[in-house]
Amino acid sequence: MIRHSTMTLPISNPAVAAAVRDPLTKSVLELLRRFTRSATPSEIGKVGGIEFRALRRSLDLLEEAGLIGRRPAEGARREPSFHALGDAFIITFDAADKAQVALVEEIDGVMADHARARIREALTGSLSSVHPV
Repeated sequence: MIRHSTMTLPISNPAVAAAVRDPLTKSVLELLRRFTRSATPSEIGKVGGIEFRALRRSLDLLEEAGLIGRRPAEGARREPSFHALGDAFIITFDAADKAQVALVEEIDGVMADHARARIREALTGSLSSVHPV
């Protein structure tokens, strides 16, 4: 498993944009970055408290974007395993491209809204384990 210290990916790539736009998918990436080895969907779901269907969608988005790698099931293990391809990710955009700037601003808004909702849930004691921060 080759893991780069830093990977640079363009927001102009639709797969990258889709992966970084979704808070749950970003949480799955963070979980995979913290594993010191490849992890199966069952392991990731258990650690993150993530429902299987949502986890599969996130893993597919991350793989398509080139942020994670997949290892096929081996031996007695019936599930493939996944690993982050980098320790850090830099998402680039062209500041002169209005569409890319608007996309970055939209993603920033989505992440801010998600953070506010998680804080509100934590303060009211209704924190859900389905969407880790």
